[in-house]
Amino acid sequence: MTTVGIIGSRGRLGRAVTADLRSADYAVREYDLPEFDGGDFVAMERVIRDADIWINCAEISARFLRSDSPRQAFAANIMLPGHLGELAAQAGRYAIHISTSAVFGGLPQPHPFAEEDEPYSIDGYERSRSNGEKAFLLHRPPGAILRLGWLYGLPDGDFIARWRLAASAGRPMVAEPGMSGTPTSLTLVLRGLRCLLARRAEGIFHLAARGCATRAEAAACVGTALKSRVPVLEASETTPELDPVFPGWLQCRKIDAVLDFKRPAWQPALLEYLHSTPGRG
Repeated sequence: MTTVGIIGSRGRLGRAVTADLRSADYAVREYDLPEFDGGDFVAMERVIRDADIWINCAEISARFLRSDSPRQAFAANIMLPGHLGELAAQAGRYAIHISTSAVFGGLPQPHPFAEEDEPYSIDGYERSRSNGEKAFLLHRPPGAILRLGWLYGLPDGDFIARWRLAASAGRPMVAEPGMSGTPTSLTLVLRGLRCLLARRAEGIFHLAARGCATRAEAAACVGTALKSRVPVLEASETTPELDPVFPGWLQCRKIDAVLDFKRPAWQPALLEYLHSTPGRG
């Protein structure tokens, strides 16, 4: 049985990946703070041969970067993927580093970002994720970077859950202005991740549903599914509870050659998710 080590196994994505791979008959080992600190090279070196495959789901997010120290963000977003890439190369272990469309956060988006496009990041979070990718690739490990964008269906909520709760309560849905991206379900990401593992595909890959929407268009889709007439309002910079949003329109041609299924269009996939998970918030 193939053993997979999940770094960041207590995070929202890490918990979902751990459960999914266990259900697919992988032997899964979990690694996360406080017992395991992947920013410590020695700690990572000690366990690198304990798994056949490694998946790094860990990060200090843009929201929590505001409150966490720069040192913690540097360790999680840059040092950890760097250590994983170096040690995976030395030990011959296949590794996947989960990244984000935020690496393009400083660029306008008249078209979908391709895997070959050069990241350009202007703030601390974006720069840390971009530098983490470079650190991971520095020693040319056998593995992949998987960039994700507007992900929903996560444990503990997300932007779709926030809109659903608002619409169900008769409150306006607040959408961030000026952004294009692709709402993408956790289910799609988990299926795609299993395809990467099965093929041991190498390189930089993007994974998203097909098509593109603004945040307001995605919120309107939620309203349609719930048969709600609450308005969609444009968020201001001072709207307190909203997470930072980054462009999320990704070209996915490379991963289409790896997948054993066709990626769904974002709107029917979102409607199906909303209809199949009634009341989820």
